[in-house]
Amino acid sequence: MFLNKVVSKVCGSRVNQLKIIKRLATNHPDYYKSPEKLQAEEEESENPRPRRRLKKWRNMPGGIDQDPGTFLSMFNRQADRDDAGGVIFRGKTFYPSDFSRWYYVKQHEYLQYDQRYLPERNQALGNDLAASHFLIFRHCRIRKKGETEFWDANDLEKIPDLYKQNWYLEEIDASNSEIIFEGIENFKGLKFLKRASFKNCKHFDDWCLDRVIGLCPTLEYLDVSECEKITDRGLESLYRAWNLKEFYISDYFHSPSFELTCMMVEDCMPQLKINVKKMPKAEIPAETKTAEEPDEEKKIYENKN
Repeated sequence: MFLNKVVSKVCGSRVNQLKIIKRLATNHPDYYKSPEKLQAEEEESENPRPRRRLKKWRNMPGGIDQDPGTFLSMFNRQADRDDAGGVIFRGKTFYPSDFSRWYYVKQHEYLQYDQRYLPERNQALGNDLAASHFLIFRHCRIRKKGETEFWDANDLEKIPDLYKQNWYLEEIDASNSEIIFEGIENFKGLKFLKRASFKNCKHFDDWCLDRVIGLCPTLEYLDVSECEKITDRGLESLYRAWNLKEFYISDYFHSPSFELTCMMVEDCMPQLKINVKKMPKAEIPAETKTAEEPDEEKKIYENKN
């Protein structure tokens, strides 16, 4: 009796008690709400309060629709990009930055597809001839073992179309090319490759350098100068190049860690000579800055004091 009275005071009449018990039994998400609150929410949903209308000078120019499901909503910066533009243009915008980003992504996807590794080509031609065809068709130069002259696209007729025994690559020159990480996979199995140059390759970074050293352990000469994306982190992979004797690289960041890494690598590998070319100082990304590299403003302030 006492419990029944307490429930009656809290929940109201017996009808409200039954409603609450029913919601508890069915795990209803609003089981904790009182009947009065639920009734108030129903009335508010049926008769919503009028929203405050924007002033005319605050409306979007040209009367662009704010509905995220329409085509014109792509021009609204505050709209959700996943729902804007209807079904066909969903998730797309028409700003110049979006076009440039889209073009960069599509260009990189094309390079990935164009430079992919084809096992059928290597099985039909062999590793050396397959790498030769891959480089020649991408405006690079090659030198056959035992030859002194380089071959380029004008000498395509000299390169066999079928497998030929005792045909090996000794030097490749991929300078000023668009070689990316996926394309380096085509250099596997080049047992007589001694010299390689990737000078001024805009896509060549630390990962590419590590991959070249891993796939071509017979290299004695390697030139990656004027590649802006190579940092001191990429130099750490040189410890695996036991046959490397000459290495050329450019220093764009002028950081103490870069010089220290070069000294440590030369100390571990006495036969290796690292030739560093000082370049105009590039902007150091925020993620690569360390406590040993304070900003220029802080240096000037400390010198004044």
